[in-house]
Amino acid sequence: ISFAHYLLAYVEMFNRDKKKFQNNLENLSESPLGAAALAGTSFNIDRNYTTKKLGFSKPTNNSIDTVSDRDFVLDFLYSVSVCSMHISRIAEELIIWNSDAYGLINLSDKIVTGSSIMPQKKNPDFLEYLRGKSGSIYGNLFSMLTILKGLPLSYFKDLQDDKEIVFKSNDILMDCLKVFDEILKNISANKIKMLE
Repeated sequence: ISFAHYLLAYVEMFNRDKKKFQNNLENLSESPLGAAALAGTSFNIDRNYTTKKLGFSKPTNNSIDTVSDRDFVLDFLYSVSVCSMHISRIAEELIIWNSDAYGLINLSDKIVTGSSIMPQKKNPDFLEYLRGKSGSIYGNLFSMLTILKGLPLSYFKDLQDDKEIVFKSNDILMDCLKVFDEILKNISANKIKMLE
C-alpha cells in the first residue's frame, strides 16, 4: 500500500472524531432554563418561548434530571479520549517508522531534540509527548465516571469537579492538536526506503 493510503486511514479516524464533537454540540441544544434548583420555578414562564429565544432546539424534559445530568460531560470526555487515542496511535507509529530500525520517515530538526550524552541523536520528544498525554485524558474520563457512579439524583457538590476536568481535557487536547499539526508539517517520507 502507499503512504498516502495509510495516512488516509487516519483521516477517516479524525473525521469520526469531528462527528463526535458535532454530536456533543447537538446534544447540548436543550434549554435548562426553568429547571431552577431541581423542582422547577414558581415563575410563570413559557419554557418553549425562552428556549426559542435562547436558540436551543427544545427545553429539557425533567427538572431533576436537568440538574443532575452530566452525560454531556461524559460524552465530551469520551470524544476527547478517542481523539487523543488516535493521535497517540499515529504518534507511536511515526516514532517506530523514524527509528534506525525502519527509517521510513524523516523528522525535521524543528521537531526533535538532542541527547545530553549523544548530541547527534534525534529524539522524537514531541511525538512521545502526544503519546503520553492520552493517559492524562483517559484519567479525566475515569475521574468523572467515578464521581458519578454513586450519586443519587439531584445536585451535589461532587459535581463541581466536572468543570475542572472538562477544561483540563479540552486544554490538553487543544495543545496536542497544535503540536500534532506542527509535526505533520515537519515529516518527510523516505521514499527509497519505503520502496525497499
